Amino acid sequence: MEPNQFISDEEDEANLKSLRNICLKLISHLIENFSIRFLPMLLNLIEQSIQNLDFSHQLGSLDQFYNELQNHSEFQEASQIYDIKALFLSSAYKCTFHSHIWRQKEAGFLVLGSFAEDILDYQNNSNSDFELEGLMKHILSQIQNENVEKIVLARGLWCLSKYSMYLEKKNQDILFPLCKISIDCLIQNKEPALKLIATKSTSL
Repeated sequence: MEPNQFISDEEDEANLKSLRNICLKLISHLIENFSIRFLPMLLNLIEQSIQNLDFSHQLGSLDQFYNELQNHSEFQEASQIYDIKALFLSSAYKCTFHSHIWRQKEAGFLVLGSFAEDILDYQNNSNSDFELEGLMKHILSQIQNENVEKIVLARGLWCLSKYSMYLEKKNQDILFPLCKISIDCLIQNKEPALKLIATKSTSL
């Protein structure tokens, strides 16, 4: 996907009935109804997607949770379009296809950024031991790579910008390089789509 298409998708995203939108709606529903139980699983799956880790040891709890979801309308809607069980359970495995890894990272950035408010609320008001700050550092290192795919760079900037206030309090060592990446995208000969994302990132 080209960055210009990324911007187009962002502008139209709220009005489209796509698998991605339905899955985001499903995740929102799960957070609202099962936050304490679901968010630790979601954070682990986000980390798996971004770092391409293997969480297959969690298949038992994922399968049990999947079986409890089948009576929910959002889940049924998504299942009519795609094999959600295969998607749900396969997300715990490490990806071995190099050409797919960047797509997996972009999806992880999308979910992490889309539910930043819920994730931060969970981290601040529970006994969570999830290393969110460590994941932020890992994302920063990925988008600092000069060979990073443009859409991964754009989504990574967007994702981290959603946590700018958190980073300002917790770790400005991440925030300053993030600002530098955004400024570099603005002053260098980058695609308009990246400049737009960078502009949004520096304004948050």
